[in-house]
Amino acid sequence: MNASRNYKRQANADFLAYMRRMGKAISVSSPTGLMRRFRCFVVETNWDHDLWGLEKWMDLFCWTVIAFSLLFLIPVTLSAFGK
Repeated sequence: MNASRNYKRQANADFLAYMRRMGKAISVSSPTGLMRRFRCFVVETNWDHDLWGLEKWMDLFCWTVIAFSLLFLIPVTLSAFGK
């Protein structure tokens, strides 16, 4: 139970807070420091498992964007071919 709670807390933590908690606060003053911090984030967290949990919402968002773009593009296309 405690491990599950810790995992959820870690999954909800933002990038900088997680890195500080892990003791890996690296300066962002240079592009190298930013790349090193990003690499540590990718290697040491479960970001890919967190994305699988959001798959349903990402799918819904993508289909909504597609639907709104079709609603915009159909009249534009019909007016372009109608002239």
